[in-house]
Parts: sequence; C-alpha cells; structure tokens
Amino acid sequence: MEGRVHTERTRVSPAEAATIAGGSWDVVIIGSGAGGGTVAWRLAERGHRVLVLEKGPALEKRHVIPDEVGSCRRDRFVPSVGDDPHVLQEGSNGKAHKSYAGWTSVCVGGGTVHMSAMLYRMHPEDFDSKTRYGVQPKSTLIDWPIRYEHLKPYYDEVSDRLQLSGATDGNPYAPPSAPYVQKPINVHKMASEIDRAGWALGYQPYPTPRGILSASTSNRAACVDCGYCGAYACPVGAKASVADTFLPLAEATTRCQVVPGAQAVEIVIGDDGSAEGVVVLDAKGQRHLVPSKRVILAASAVESARLLLLSRPKGHAAGLGNGHGQVGQNLVLSLDAPGRATYPFPSNLFPDLVDGPTFLNRSFQDRYLDTGAPGPYPKSGTLILDRAHRNPIQQVLRAIRRTSGPLPVGADLVDLMQRTLLDERSIAYECFVEMLPRAGANVQLDTRITDANGLPSARISVDDYPHEVERAARLRSMAHEVLNGLQIKPLRVEDDGEMTRTYFLQAGTCRMGEDPKTSVTNAAGQVHDVPGLYVTDGGALPTMGGVPPTLTIMANALRIADGMKR
Repeated sequence: MEGRVHTERTRVSPAEAATIAGGSWDVVIIGSGAGGGTVAWRLAERGHRVLVLEKGPALEKRHVIPDEVGSCRRDRFVPSVGDDPHVLQEGSNGKAHKSYAGWTSVCVGGGTVHMSAMLYRMHPEDFDSKTRYGVQPKSTLIDWPIRYEHLKPYYDEVSDRLQLSGATDGNPYAPPSAPYVQKPINVHKMASEIDRAGWALGYQPYPTPRGILSASTSNRAACVDCGYCGAYACPVGAKASVADTFLPLAEATTRCQVVPGAQAVEIVIGDDGSAEGVVVLDAKGQRHLVPSKRVILAASAVESARLLLLSRPKGHAAGLGNGHGQVGQNLVLSLDAPGRATYPFPSNLFPDLVDGPTFLNRSFQDRYLDTGAPGPYPKSGTLILDRAHRNPIQQVLRAIRRTSGPLPVGADLVDLMQRTLLDERSIAYECFVEMLPRAGANVQLDTRITDANGLPSARISVDDYPHEVERAARLRSMAHEVLNGLQIKPLRVEDDGEMTRTYFLQAGTCRMGEDPKTSVTNAAGQVHDVPGLYVTDGGALPTMGGVPPTLTIMANALRIADGMKR
C-alpha cells in the first residue's frame, strides 16, 4: 500500500453537528464497525435511541468496484499519512516514523467492509490461558473475566444472523457451536488437492468459515466469485459487512441514526464522574457536545485508546479510565509468516483454460494448541491456504522486485507481465499466530506528531518477544509441507519475510478484567471508574488467540449490549 494519495474526506457541516447535538440520545456510539454497528443494532432493536458517529464516509456505490488503485494503493479505507498519521516504532532499536499502520478502516462499516471475512471463533483455552499455562516470562497476560461458554450463545447468534458459511463438522479442533447456516463457499478444484496432501501428512484441513454467502438470502445476494474480496467492498452484499447487515437492521428500527464524517475528539463526564456525552468536530473546526448518559467506544483498539487518552477532564489528568496507567497498554496483534507458491498455468494443478473459482478456502488448526512450540507457551494458531489475490499491479510489482539487474522496461516488461499475469497461478498462505501482551507493546499519544486538527497522533510501539518468530515459522513449515505434497513442484516459493505483524488485527488496549490495576474495563465492558462509558471493539479483548478477532468482537458486543439495561 505504498505511494498513498490523499482523497477528499467529508466532515459534518456545522448545521448537521448542531442537529445531532440537539437530539435526544440514549446511547452515542463512536465507530461503526464490528463492535459499533453490532451493538447499535441490538440497542436500537431493544428500544434505545442510538446515534452512531463515524469519522469516515459512507462509501458510494461507484466505490464498490474492483479498483486496485483506489482500494489498495490510495486511501479509500484509511486516512492519508499526511493528514492523520499514526507513529510506529517496531523493536527497541527501531526508528519511529509516520505510518498508516494501526488503522483498520475509516468508513461506515469499518474494517468489515474490506475484510476477507474469515470468521473463526476463539477456543476455550484462549479465555483462561494464564491459569492453564502459567505466568509467561515478561508477559502481562491475564485471564478473561468471562469464558467461552459466556460467548457461545452470541457466537451462535451472530453466525445465524450473518448466515455464515462453513462445514459444521469439518474441524476436529473447533469449539462447540451451532451448525453453520450455509454450506461452504464454492472452491477451485485445487482445494481437493490441498485436502489430499494435508491428510497424507496427518493434518486436518477444513473449509474456512466465512462471512460470505454461498446462497442468496432475502436481502443479500450470494457470492458472484468476482475475484476481489479481501481489501475490497463487496459489490452484491454477499460479504457480511456490518454496512450490509447490522447497520441496515438498526436503521430500520427508526431509532438509530448513523452520521458519516463525524469525528469524535473528546469524551465528556459530568460532576458525578459518569459519562455525559461526546464532543464532535465539524467541517469548520467547531466543537459540538452531543449529550448522552451512555457512550460506547468502538473506534478500534488503537483509536479508542487514543480517544481515552485525549479526554482529560478534571480528576483524569492521564486520560479517562487511566488511573492505573492501563489505557493503551497490553496491545496485541496477529502475527504472520506469509508467502506464496507459484505454478505454471495451465498445469495438472490448474488445468482449466479459464481461471476457475476464486477460493481454495482451506484452514488448518492442528497447531492451535502446539506442544512442539518453543518456550513455555504451547499455542501457535491457524494456517490458511488460498489462491493468491488477483491484484495485477501487486503481482507485477512482486515480479519486478524478484528481478536481478536493471529494471525491466519495454519488451522485457511486457514479457514479465505476460508470464506473471497469464502464464502463472499462485497459492498464498498466511498465519494467525497469537501474540502475548507485554509492557513493550502499547499505544500512547505522540508528543510531536499531530493530525490535521492539531490533536496528538497515536504512537504504536511493539518490541520483540521470545519465540514469536519460531512459533510463526512452525505454521509456515506446515504450509511448505502441504505444498510440497502436491502433484507438481512449484516454480518457486516466496516467503514474505521472517515474520510480520498484522496491524489491522488488534486488541487489548482497553482490556476487560477483574482487577482495575491490570485492566481498563470490567466484564460488562464498562470502564472501571467511569459509569456509562463502555468499550465494545477489539480493545476490550484481553488476548488475540490464534484467529482474527472480528467474530469475537461482534459476539462480545452483543453480550455487552444485553448487559445494559434501559
């Protein structure tokens, strides 16, 4: 996503800001993604008057097209580094620099709009890892204040509401769940080869659970197999984006209003110490107080922590909820060891004269609990294999980076493009590996860098931690084993670095816990010392587990909503 070009973003007009400030709201929600849109639906359905403030725009239909330039190489989904940077420092000796890392998405629907919709459940051992496996050296790991059994009915409900597709009995390592509503999505015939190779090695490949419709419903069309899923909005609503599911249901109650372009810059509390409202910035830079006795933060783990730290009323000099210095601490991300194997086309593996279905859709959780993992923590995560993304610009740039000598131009460049785009097909692999919380991974306010409004940017620091590289490498080695077991050897295998961190899969900065000295919110999602202020995004999750957190964020948001009485 290098070379970003800024695109104009709207802000609410002074008149619109004044209108919402003069409204009567039971709940104001900051953010409209997995945590915000889901909780908005539940509360509106149960009679609350709900206002959803979304910093970014509602995407126009013309943007819901497979446009690689707009979606992947410009700032359609995240702010430009020039206007609204994060500051990133990786490793204790790393140099801090402006970055778009740490943004999930800034539009109505949040990151669910462009997600790949791999919607896994966390496992029971993710909720009490400290008790099961002991205190980990140099880690700040805690148990969740709830267990899998508390979330199971909400996992089941989200699965039903979103019509998730999957194989109910496909994964022997899966936690207890209700049957998947829809059968697995259509896959390329190569998927059966992946299964054969995995079984021969003693592994248990299974269809990846997806928030993608394999059959149409009354208000959403089935997947049309356009080939552009992750990093793109879905043109037919087959993907379980909150913008296509929970938010329309919330607005249909007539008790929920979603306001795009509304940037929240401060949370206000009353004399009694409880939530009193949210300050919104309009297009002219004027500030408007939107009053509400209940405020829900769902802006992402990074941005929710930032907003709490920016809000410093009397008695909260270090930021709201930060009396014990926990806001922004204990950041956890998903670790990855991605790569791809490339094969000739056509071949025995890719025999069709046409491209064939988009997905392989295969997951492995054989090393979710990993007794062979180095160190005292016996968990790794989830491996997925799928067809590499069809992005032509990305594919050609990868090929150019492999070229030794002078950069190809003219006929040489045309030949390279021919081979890359027409004569080859690739299988990509990636991992979701659990990162342990520790003091060196956190979000703070930067003391020098600000956004376009003059507010301090979020500064994300992540240090190195023992055995992370090795645990990620164990899932990569599984991928290599499976790929080497296919009918023909690949033309090449490319590993994308030793280990990477997936910054849009983030959690932990406002984590739930029983002790205010080691957490920010209680089991009900409420900030310990601020009645009426809740967190429902990934920041509330104490751990990442070995899967993307999206489905868990949605389930937990429903659970928190059910605990809020009218």
